[in-house]
Parts: sequence; C-alpha cells; structure tokens
Amino acid sequence: MRCEVAARLGRDRARALADLAARELPRFASDPLRDPRAPQNLFPIGALETHLRHRLGDPLLLRRALEAQLAGAAIG
Repeated sequence: MRCEVAARLGRDRARALADLAARELPRFASDPLRDPRAPQNLFPIGALETHLRHRLGDPLLLRRALEAQLAGAAIG
C-alpha cells in the first residue's frame, strides 16, 4: 500500500501515521485461499471488486454489447 501525507504535517506526524497504518492494515490482508493477490489485496478492496462486478451483470452480455457498440462506431 502506498500512503502519502501532506508535507505540512511534518516528519513526526507522518511517522506516527505510518506506524498506525503498519499496525492496523495487516488485519485487513487477504489470504491466498480467498484471493491469489493476497496479502496485497485487502479484504475491503476485494469485496468492492466483487460488488462492482456483480453490478455490471453478465460479463459475456456486457462484452457483446461493447463489441456491438464498437463495431457500429467503426462502420458509421
């Protein structure tokens, strides 16, 4: 994970925030049985991806619609 803080916070506050992140983030880490990208992919991110994928609907139907749109744009 990449974390950034504003320079105006100063080195001590940035270090404290980095320590907090290092302490808290491991509990959100995925495991290889649930996600092959573990531990880099955090549980909340994986859940968001699953939710968004579900909202997109059938991937084959979506692909066909995109291909039809692209084919129509290429012809017209």
